[in-house]
This record gives sequence, structure tokens and C-alpha cells, in this order.
Amino acid sequence: MGQGDVHRYLGHRLRVAGRKEPIFTPDAVDLVYKYSEEVSRWINNLCDIARVIEYSRRQKEIEGEGMYQSIQTERGHGP
Repeated sequence: MGQGDVHRYLGHRLRVAGRKEPIFTPDAVDLVYKYSEEVSRWINNLCDIARVIEYSRRQKEIEGEGMYQSIQTERGHGP
């Protein structure tokens, strides 16, 4: 799965869930691509963790910095 595929995959998953507008910025998706090793299960896990963390912060959109912090948390390096 290439970088463009990850962008399309996340867009598709959000549409299936009923979301019309994007929730992840392009920077955030690029980080998902970089750290997921293109494994769909890891893509889903990283995005789920980011959604929970950013929702608790009352963020409506997940930007690169928030995604990076979520990735660090998932790897045991975060708060």
C-alpha cells in the first residue's frame, strides 16, 4: 500500500462510517503512512488511538503534531 493508497483507505473508512468531511490532515495521514509500515491493522490502530486522544482534547481535526504524539503514545514513548 503506497502513500496515496493510505490517504484513499482512510477516506473510504471515514465515508463508510458516515463521515462526510476529513478528520485527518494530510500531514497526519503522511505520518500514519510512515509509521504503519503500510499494514492496514496498524493504520487502523494508529488512527483509533489518535481519535481517542484528540477527542479527549476536544479537537475536531487530527493534525500532524497530534498524530505524532499518538504514535509515540502507542509505542510507549508518550505521556
